[in-house]
Amino acid sequence: MNTVSSMSNMARLTEEKVTGLTSRFGPMALVPLVLDAASAGEAFPPCSAGREWEVNPNTLLTALTYCYGVGLYSPEEIEEAIHKHPAVGYLAARAGLSARVIRRFRREHRALLSKSLARFFESVWMADLPEALMGPLNWPGLTALEPVSAALKLECARLAEDHILLALLWDGPAMRD
Repeated sequence: MNTVSSMSNMARLTEEKVTGLTSRFGPMALVPLVLDAASAGEAFPPCSAGREWEVNPNTLLTALTYCYGVGLYSPEEIEEAIHKHPAVGYLAARAGLSARVIRRFRREHRALLSKSLARFFESVWMADLPEALMGPLNWPGLTALEPVSAALKLECARLAEDHILLALLWDGPAMRD
């Protein structure tokens, strides 16, 4: 198997595992992984043009890491999910995040968001769930407690950037707000 094809498989399997974990164990199953991924990042730089954030930037980072990780990209849908989706509401601290704030945060902290999302995908790939919980789920290539390889780190970084690009596509002309 060539490297490009195996990397594509890693991305596909990682996304399948995200879906499998949430469908099997509920929407809150990924929350601990998101919290760990978002808390491992660097400090936030000061706000642009002296504008302060309406919401704690760490709250925004964790909420967007989760949303982009599970395939929720539209800022308007994220705004709505805070009130309807248990994991999004919890991670957003039920704060009133507007679509405008979500877009601004992503623009100003794209690099931090990308790193957090990549760490989340690494955690999902490496999740060491008890065999009893996993049941018949079998993720080819996953070895419990296997160290994160450079190839996996690179693929997770690419996958994170792909998810952020998908979020950008949802914005279209709204990016000017």
